[in-house]
Amino acid sequence: MTRVSYAKNKRGKPVGLFTNGELDWHSDQQASYAAQRVIGLSSLLGTRNSQTTFLCTAPVYDALNCEDKTMFDELISVWEWDGGSMSEELIPSQLDIVRANMVPVDGMECPLIDQTASGRKGFKFPSHCFKRFRDVSVDESIKIKTHIWSKLNNPKNIYTQNWEDGQTVFMDQNITLHARPTNVKDGGARTMARMVSFMEKLFPNQVLNGDVMFNGQEISRADFAILVDESRKKQFIKETGIVV
Repeated sequence: MTRVSYAKNKRGKPVGLFTNGELDWHSDQQASYAAQRVIGLSSLLGTRNSQTTFLCTAPVYDALNCEDKTMFDELISVWEWDGGSMSEELIPSQLDIVRANMVPVDGMECPLIDQTASGRKGFKFPSHCFKRFRDVSVDESIKIKTHIWSKLNNPKNIYTQNWEDGQTVFMDQNITLHARPTNVKDGGARTMARMVSFMEKLFPNQVLNGDVMFNGQEISRADFAILVDESRKKQFIKETGIVV
């Protein structure tokens, strides 16, 4: 469980995630096709007059004809860190956390079409940090993404949670996007708790997949952890000039 809050410690460092600003559409661990199934948000205090919005992609996928479903089913999203465009007001330490969650290493991949633990299919839409689709040019990939978004971004697919303290909402992370349209500022009292939940006890056939798709192949999480460490070392050397 993590805190989503502006609150800071005695040194002025934030003790929660996503301290300031709005959050654009995203999903948790969006570059991982083995991501957890559900995130829970609980409103602890100071949440009245704030909102979280949820966008379900399943109705759009359900309405596709067979030809379009076949085309989208075959597309693989390729991810690349974009510097944190999901929220432009986060401080560097917060951006490091977001990058580790979203795209810890450039070149991660996942299918465009995913499903919930119960089997409902929809789009794992690449809202941010999207580079292209595998074996598709960047220009054509952007056209496809723009076309999909024109179908998804419809009020009938969006639910808005108007928060009151003491509420909890659980949201799928495979085919559902969420956003924070409320612009949180320093000194605001809005405090949320964010929980990761797995669904294998309710859906025993949906056990978390252990592999990661990277540069066109599946690799173990142990090997992927090594790639992440190497990438972080290179970034540290680039930023500080200190060789480790």
